[in-house]
Amino acid sequence: MEGSSQDSSQALVTPFQALNSNAHQRRALNALVKALTHQQIRELRLSAEEVDLRCDIIAELPFELSQIILQQLPLYQIFQARRVSFTWRQILSSPLTVEPLIREWFPPPSADTGLHIPDGLTASSILSLKAEHIDAYRTGHAFTYASYEWNCALDSTETYLVAYADGIMAWVDTTDSYSVNSLDLRTGHRCSFSPEVRIRVHAIAMSSSMLAASGSGRCHVWNLGTGDCYRIQLPSNKGQRIAVSGQTLAIVARLGPTDQPEATMRFEVVTWTLKDQRTSSFCVALRPKKDRYTYSTEKYMLDKNAESLLFFERVFYLFDGSTHFHYTRTSLDGALLAQDVLESASAKYYYDCSNDTVSEEANGQAVIWSFSERPCDWNTGSELMLICYNFRENRLELRTQKVARLRITGSERISSVFFWKDAAYFVVYDPYVSDLRVIDLQDSTCSEAKMGFVVNTPKFIPQVENQDKPKMLLLGDETFLISVFTQGFTVWCFDANIQIFNEVIAYKEERKNNMEERLLLKQKERNSALRVHLE
Repeated sequence: MEGSSQDSSQALVTPFQALNSNAHQRRALNALVKALTHQQIRELRLSAEEVDLRCDIIAELPFELSQIILQQLPLYQIFQARRVSFTWRQILSSPLTVEPLIREWFPPPSADTGLHIPDGLTASSILSLKAEHIDAYRTGHAFTYASYEWNCALDSTETYLVAYADGIMAWVDTTDSYSVNSLDLRTGHRCSFSPEVRIRVHAIAMSSSMLAASGSGRCHVWNLGTGDCYRIQLPSNKGQRIAVSGQTLAIVARLGPTDQPEATMRFEVVTWTLKDQRTSSFCVALRPKKDRYTYSTEKYMLDKNAESLLFFERVFYLFDGSTHFHYTRTSLDGALLAQDVLESASAKYYYDCSNDTVSEEANGQAVIWSFSERPCDWNTGSELMLICYNFRENRLELRTQKVARLRITGSERISSVFFWKDAAYFVVYDPYVSDLRVIDLQDSTCSEAKMGFVVNTPKFIPQVENQDKPKMLLLGDETFLISVFTQGFTVWCFDANIQIFNEVIAYKEERKNNMEERLLLKQKERNSALRVHLE
């Protein structure tokens, strides 16, 4: 009898298995269930509950293949996925799996990281902390937020009155342009720096070692460690700008028209070092331009090791619509080290979204100018064009990248774009609302930064008077992003182990809600993709 029962069961199973698609089998099962009695359905349910539906495909694969598959997960999900099983935990805790994903942000040696690493953490926990930091930066989910007000009426011509370095903001109080104020974003410690000789400050710059302020033919430098003040007498009283790196600064002044203004541009430079108070003065002539150029703009910076000074010049030629990007690199004594030009015929099709300064060097690269394609397609996004300086190869490079949902047009009022490694931030605003956006250059996507809801308060919406020159500036580094407005500035912190001064507690609750919504959205997307696959 038992053999006959098995034969009968197999006779039912065989034609079911012969159905040539999942859809046909599903319809056959539905028809069978409709034909069953309630008692038979209850028995079927009990039998189904005894079946173990769990199947860990990852555990069955070779380790190297499992690594490649799991590396496709978003960073924030990699460490959540460790809870799936012991095998998943082994794979996702391996430095061989995680370190390639964070190498661009944290290149060896790991001691160079700007993150605060609590004592006693295991190597796996440190990797988790770094991955969480990268995910927060790339997706616009900062851990903490604070806002501050000041009396610095910033506009487009006064971006040099604000400076930032290593968690400290500095600014010139425009109600009293003879002093510089600073605020430590971590501790809330405030300082006021006043030159020994009362001068109107025209530009400031700072590093983690010193703060410099220039004006009226002088530059005052304060050692942030000791409080000592130094005064540098400058060769002329022209409008100076300052570049600072470590313990070295360069004061640059553009000289007046030459006999042949079309041929070259000249700058008067004074370099100074905090370590030995050594001063050098020299003139720099940029690369000669062609005749009939329409206009040019210049930028300059010290390299990260404070060993050389770099000048960049963008030259536009109206007669053929081309743009030339020049660079000149000199030693701190004025010796010419390198000079070259990068030509672009397509820059006229892009909207300039650069600011007046150069982004900080990161991983051997610095973004000098940034442009967005015009016209743009809201559905497919826009192409981003970056003019970068490669410090390792000592050359300018032009890079283009299509970014989904990126929309920057000349009719919109935006801040400059702030770049840090493979992420970028900018603010689009009108007189009533501001929208903070983040670009993930690794995934080539642009999205609303969820932490940006805090800029939609009346006191931090810029007062728009000039459509082309917004009163807005973005600054920052690996730890902080700072949005500077006319009435003050907002600060976001991307380090989970740093508590910033005067932080808004309600922001953390809002962030928690955003992260939960994000997880639910991802789950819905996976379920939807699974249904499509089954159909």
